[in-house]
Amino acid sequence: MNVVAQPAQPVALGDDGVKSLKKIKIFFAQYSEFRYRPGNSSVTEFNRLCKEYHWKKDDEEKLAARYEFNLVMKQEFDTLYGSDEKDINNWYKLCHVLRIDPVPKTLGECRAGVFRKHVNLVDLVEGTRENIQIFGSEKELSEYTRTTGKFFPKENAADGGVLRALRRHILAPQDSHSTGRISRSIKNDRVGLPHWR
Repeated sequence: MNVVAQPAQPVALGDDGVKSLKKIKIFFAQYSEFRYRPGNSSVTEFNRLCKEYHWKKDDEEKLAARYEFNLVMKQEFDTLYGSDEKDINNWYKLCHVLRIDPVPKTLGECRAGVFRKHVNLVDLVEGTRENIQIFGSEKELSEYTRTTGKFFPKENAADGGVLRALRRHILAPQDSHSTGRISRSIKNDRVGLPHWR
């Protein structure tokens, strides 16, 4: 079957010029004493929520809120970029936002192109094509993520294949650069995705 690359649809921005993340807004709206600032990173806002509600590290309320927040972040990713790793249109969206040009024509080439990119997943959910920073290596991405505190929720079995392709080892990064070889696990895996621990 011949599939022709289609241009990705632009992401809708709200009246304030910020990406409209409905699930995130609904999450924060349930806390009536909290005034959500959509111009800030949702991770920053979650941390501010915890401070305003005086939640300690192991408070049940904080753990429940963290669980729901993580779920909402993953849902926002899936809404924007899809979860079905066999749908080439999901990969086209990522190729567009990650500035992979020309957009590859096959599913395997799209996956490989996306895997070579190192991008913060919080920024990918919240940003636009123009303001998402792409890093030259996993190590550079790790440094940025640690500095900004923009950690995306941990991997779990429910993650779609599209999200799994972008996961990186933030706490134990490899020195590989985006121009390096694709790992053996990508070549050998039936869906072309890396194996994560």
